[in-house]
Amino acid sequence: MQVLPQNIFLNFHRAIYSKTMGTSGSDIIHAQKVLHLHSTGVYDPLTEAAVKNFQLKNSLPATGQLDASTKELLFSNEADLTTDLTDRYSSFIQNYPLPEEQYLKSPTKKEYLFLHHTAGWNNPYRVVDLWATDTVGRIGTPFIIGGINPKTGDDSYDGVILKCFDDEYYAWHLGNVDRYMHKHSIGIEICNFGWVVKKDNHFYTYANTIVDPKYVVDLGFTFRGYRYWQRYSDKQIQVLRDLIIHLTEKHGISTYIGLQERLQHMSPKDAFEYFDEAVHGEIKGILSHTSVRKDKFDVFPQDNLVDMILSL
Repeated sequence: MQVLPQNIFLNFHRAIYSKTMGTSGSDIIHAQKVLHLHSTGVYDPLTEAAVKNFQLKNSLPATGQLDASTKELLFSNEADLTTDLTDRYSSFIQNYPLPEEQYLKSPTKKEYLFLHHTAGWNNPYRVVDLWATDTVGRIGTPFIIGGINPKTGDDSYDGVILKCFDDEYYAWHLGNVDRYMHKHSIGIEICNFGWVVKKDNHFYTYANTIVDPKYVVDLGFTFRGYRYWQRYSDKQIQVLRDLIIHLTEKHGISTYIGLQERLQHMSPKDAFEYFDEAVHGEIKGILSHTSVRKDKFDVFPQDNLVDMILSL
């Protein structure tokens, strides 16, 4: 069983990212500017959702595709462009409420966005259900992104985003760090087991589950003691990017301060490591759980995750 190096997956990821549904990149950029989105030239789920919303408001077939009729009206001065962030994101964020006693229903100003993974299976609904019934207190994040079952390949939850409580509120998602950081941060969980180990030509999670090699990534270096990890799927990273853009725009959180700034100046392995400035609250932007905890493994520096963060 052979695990392909990260650059193979990265090229595949970029091919997925560059899907334009039969439309030129310049048209996509033009549409994104008109719709007040980030001008990436990539026809991602957020762009598709915004186009569908535009079509609905302008009595066009709501296909989500940037067809000739849609472009003609969108690029004219006669279109109804009234929309809001809730409209844009409603087509790919699903509400699955967590009981109110499982989080703190107290609005706070958000200054940090933390990336996590669940260290578990692919079903985001199951994650919320477990939080709803556990006895460990108000621990959780408002958003969970579903993934691929690393044993069976079931991708029915891949890229599904669940919102289980309002992102104005908070829960204890960071462990033993300053309470201010909990209260003033938003967490996003990615369904993923994390590190795996290779034994007798098989890959195993910490729970001793065998992982299909095609869902394993070889970082090419060890991160927190491990070289092999369950790969974040291309769809997970794609929707994570859109969710980050939504939340940082909504709450005024910097996309540069934190992981992106560190990636500009150091290797991915070092950029995702623990650093004192983050723990002391001096860095208020996008961070990983590993930024503030030496004993955690979420998230890890997979190439296309790094590439996505640098593209924000």
